[in-house]
Amino acid sequence: MTGAYQDSLANEHNLFARTHEIVVRRPDDDAPALPGRHRIALTDEIVLDVKIGATNEAALAAVDFDVDVMRQELGERHLEADTTLGAAWNLGLLQSYPYLSRG
Repeated sequence: MTGAYQDSLANEHNLFARTHEIVVRRPDDDAPALPGRHRIALTDEIVLDVKIGATNEAALAAVDFDVDVMRQELGERHLEADTTLGAAWNLGLLQSYPYLSRG
Protein backbone atom coordinates (compact mmCIF):
# COMPACT_ATOMS: atom_id res chain seq x y z
CA MET A 1 0.00 0.00 0.00
CA THR A 2 1.19 3.51 -0.61
CA GLY A 3 1.55 5.88 2.28
CA ALA A 4 -0.69 8.89 2.73
CA TYR A 5 2.10 11.30 1.76
CA GLN A 6 2.91 9.49 -1.49
CA ASP A 7 -0.76 9.08 -2.26
CA SER A 8 -1.41 12.80 -1.79
CA LEU A 9 1.50 13.66 -4.09
CA ALA A 10 0.27 11.28 -6.75
CA ASN A 11 -2.45 13.48 -8.12
CA GLU A 12 -2.94 15.22 -11.42
CA HIS A 13 -1.88 18.61 -10.10
CA ASN A 14 1.65 17.42 -9.26
CA LEU A 15 2.03 15.34 -12.47
CA PHE A 16 3.42 12.43 -10.49
CA ALA A 17 0.49 10.23 -11.50
CA ARG A 18 -0.85 7.23 -9.65
CA THR A 19 1.66 4.80 -8.22
CA HIS A 20 1.52 1.04 -8.66
CA GLU A 21 -0.57 -0.51 -5.91
CA ILE A 22 0.13 -3.98 -4.56
CA VAL A 23 -1.87 -5.69 -1.84
CA VAL A 24 -0.41 -8.88 -0.36
CA ARG A 25 -3.05 -11.50 0.44
CA ARG A 26 -3.51 -15.17 1.16
CA PRO A 27 -4.94 -17.21 -1.73
CA ASP A 28 -8.22 -17.85 0.11
CA ASP A 29 -8.80 -14.15 0.92
CA ASP A 30 -11.58 -12.54 -1.03
CA ALA A 31 -10.29 -9.81 -3.28
CA PRO A 32 -12.48 -6.80 -4.00
CA ALA A 33 -13.66 -6.77 -7.60
CA LEU A 34 -11.96 -3.54 -8.61
CA PRO A 35 -11.33 -2.62 -12.24
CA GLY A 36 -7.73 -2.80 -13.39
CA ARG A 37 -6.57 -5.16 -10.63
CA HIS A 38 -4.80 -8.40 -11.48
CA ARG A 39 -4.13 -11.27 -9.10
CA ILE A 40 -0.69 -12.86 -9.29
CA ALA A 41 0.26 -16.01 -7.37
CA LEU A 42 3.63 -15.35 -5.74
CA THR A 43 3.85 -18.61 -3.75
CA ASP A 44 1.37 -21.24 -2.58
CA GLU A 45 0.66 -19.04 0.45
CA ILE A 46 0.86 -15.53 -1.01
CA VAL A 47 -0.95 -13.78 -3.85
CA LEU A 48 -0.56 -10.20 -4.97
CA ASP A 49 -3.43 -8.00 -6.09
CA VAL A 50 -1.75 -5.55 -8.46
CA LYS A 51 -2.99 -2.35 -10.05
CA ILE A 52 -0.52 -0.72 -12.43
CA GLY A 53 0.02 3.02 -12.03
CA ALA A 54 -0.32 5.70 -14.69
CA THR A 55 2.21 6.30 -17.46
CA ASN A 56 3.83 9.66 -18.19
CA GLU A 57 1.49 9.94 -21.18
CA ALA A 58 -1.61 9.37 -19.03
CA ALA A 59 -0.45 11.91 -16.43
CA LEU A 60 0.15 14.57 -19.09
CA ALA A 61 -3.12 13.82 -20.90
CA ALA A 62 -5.03 14.14 -17.60
CA VAL A 63 -4.01 17.81 -17.39
CA ASP A 64 -4.84 18.48 -21.06
CA PHE A 65 -1.42 18.17 -22.69
CA ASP A 66 -1.71 16.93 -26.26
CA VAL A 67 0.53 13.88 -26.08
CA ASP A 68 0.18 13.18 -29.81
CA VAL A 69 1.67 16.59 -30.57
CA MET A 70 4.36 16.04 -27.92
CA ARG A 71 5.28 12.69 -29.48
CA GLN A 72 5.43 14.23 -32.95
CA GLU A 73 7.57 17.17 -31.75
CA LEU A 74 9.97 14.89 -29.93
CA GLY A 75 10.32 12.73 -33.03
CA GLU A 76 10.89 15.69 -35.35
CA ARG A 77 13.44 17.36 -33.05
CA HIS A 78 15.48 14.21 -32.81
CA LEU A 79 14.93 12.75 -36.27
CA GLU A 80 18.47 13.56 -37.42
CA ALA A 81 20.09 13.14 -34.00
CA ASP A 82 22.73 10.47 -33.56
CA THR A 83 21.53 8.47 -30.57
CA THR A 84 22.12 5.04 -29.08
CA LEU A 85 18.59 5.01 -27.70
CA GLY A 86 16.94 3.83 -30.91
CA ALA A 87 14.35 5.39 -33.16
CA ALA A 88 11.38 4.87 -30.85
CA TRP A 89 12.95 6.23 -27.64
CA ASN A 90 10.45 9.08 -27.51
CA LEU A 91 7.55 6.60 -27.43
CA GLY A 92 9.18 4.84 -24.51
CA LEU A 93 9.62 8.16 -22.72
CA LEU A 94 5.91 8.93 -22.79
CA GLN A 95 4.75 5.37 -22.16
CA SER A 96 7.10 4.73 -19.26
CA TYR A 97 6.31 4.97 -15.56
CA PRO A 98 7.18 8.34 -13.94
CA TYR A 99 8.73 6.79 -10.82
CA LEU A 100 12.08 5.06 -10.47
CA SER A 101 12.14 1.50 -11.70
CA ARG A 102 14.70 -1.18 -12.29
CA GLY A 103 15.92 -1.38 -15.86
